[in-house]
Amino acid sequence: INYLKAVINKEQLISSKEVIQKYNLGTSGNIPRIKEALENKEIIDFFEKEPYMIDPLFEYWLKKHYF
Repeated sequence: INYLKAVINKEQLISSKEVIQKYNLGTSGNIPRIKEALENKEIIDFFEKEPYMIDPLFEYWLKKHYF
C-alpha cells in the first residue's frame, strides 16, 4: 500500500533512502519484490522505468477514499 502511495504521489526515485523512509517501505531489498508483486497482479506497469497505475479509476479511488 505504501508503495502505491509513492507511485500516486509521483515520487521519482522510489528506491532512494528518503522515499523509503518517508513511505515506510522497509529496506531497499524490498522494493524489487514489491514492484514484481504489484506488476504480477496487474496493478502497476512501467513505462520507461517509471511506474504508473494501470487502472486510473483505482488510482482515483485510492487518492480520494483510501489515502
